[in-house]
Formats: sequence, C-alpha cells, structure tokens
Amino acid sequence: MQKETSEAGPREAETRESYQGKMEARLQALGAELDKLRAKAARVGDDSRQEYDKQIAALQQKQDEARDNLKKLQQSGDEAWKEMSNSVERAWDDLATGIERALNRFK
Repeated sequence: MQKETSEAGPREAETRESYQGKMEARLQALGAELDKLRAKAARVGDDSRQEYDKQIAALQQKQDEARDNLKKLQQSGDEAWKEMSNSVERAWDDLATGIERALNRFK
C-alpha cells in the first residue's frame, strides 16, 4: 500500500463535495487494506493472532475516528468545513500510517 501524502486540508479551488468524496474514497481504500490484515490474522497461529487482533482493534478505532471526523465535516457549516478538514486529514494520515506499519510488520 502506498500512502498518499495529504496537504493540510483541501485546496482553495476544491469544493466541499469533491473533498468529501475524495476522503470517503480514501477511507474505503484503507478499509480494504484493513480487511487484508484481518484475512492475514485469520491464517496465523494463536500466539500471532493475539498480536494481530490487538493491532486490528487499534486500527479499527482509528478508522472509526476518521469516519466520525468526516461525518462532522459533512455536517459542518460552510465556513467551518475547511477547518474541520484538518481533523479529517490528521485522522486519515494516522490511520494510513498505522495500516502501512501493520502490513509491513506482519508480512
């Protein structure tokens, strides 16, 4: 998985709807990566499984946080959405980094 580099929020010309769509697509892609990690966990022994499960639970929490931030962004007013986008970007970056590390760790 290659982590996309994000800027500190949407570009000036980017519309709210296009930004939300882009972030939803990113979250779906990361969800697919998390599913790959779950599939790997299902194929390992009990000792390794506990470590996978622990990592997956932490990543699931980050995914939920990113989704919550995106939902808040969608519900924010016209003035606040660009500010809220920073929270979405940070949550996405945190989740992407965590998934990338987990996939590399459990190769």
